[in-house]
Amino acid sequence: MLTRRKLKELSSIIGLVAILEGTAAAIVLSEGNGNLFYLRVLPQFQNMGIEKELITRLEQWYKQRGCKSLSLTYESDSPHEVSFSKQIVELGWKEPKLLIHLFIGQADKLEQDEWFHRDFTASNQELFYWGELTEEEKKYLQLQKDIMYSDVYDPFYNNEKISYKYSFGLRENDYVVGWIISEEISQNMIFVRTVYTPEQFGARRASLSLLNRCFGTIYSEKEYPFVMFAVDSSNTTARRIVEKRFKSGIIREKLYFNTQKMID
Repeated sequence: MLTRRKLKELSSIIGLVAILEGTAAAIVLSEGNGNLFYLRVLPQFQNMGIEKELITRLEQWYKQRGCKSLSLTYESDSPHEVSFSKQIVELGWKEPKLLIHLFIGQADKLEQDEWFHRDFTASNQELFYWGELTEEEKKYLQLQKDIMYSDVYDPFYNNEKISYKYSFGLRENDYVVGWIISEEISQNMIFVRTVYTPEQFGARRASLSLLNRCFGTIYSEKEYPFVMFAVDSSNTTARRIVEKRFKSGIIREKLYFNTQKMID
């Protein structure tokens, strides 16, 4: 039985925790703008409807404050995800859509594939450290947002957290046509958060060039034992490359889904 619930506001983060039998059984976190970005239920308390009740409570909280729409991003939990998707739709949310594939790999195993030793860069292309991006190139790319690329591939998001040692750009005929951006998230793990190459510039070959340089550098530097890398669900080229080329090094894959709801 759910014995106690807490609702806390810490800066712009809103958190709702379900306490069951003296244990924090579930938690949902959201930003003040109605973006629910974290939902977790302990395995022994899943399929009990707790997450459904948490979300309903949080919906009511936002509705009382005049919020008109909500967004929820959550991690899949194998068969549990199917059950939760049905529950969330019953609450009036849209059918959840796959948003991101998140892979975790061991850096020392990634290099075992022979493709690390090949050069995929075309003769008219040049790889460069992202820190060498010129101000003129930066301004041009910022103007191209929503034309050339969407928010998902924004190379300037969390700009202050970028690890320039493991972030690279790709120029073709002196124009920036792709990038791979990394962040340090702990002393043991580097996070490759986005790789982008448009189809008109040979997406597969260009992606291979960027991934090769980035992961080859991570392996050779031996600074991080683990690598986490995210691939947007719409980027089928990068996902297929990762699943094929990094198979020997991947130790875990997570799926993140997103859904929205309008509040009456």
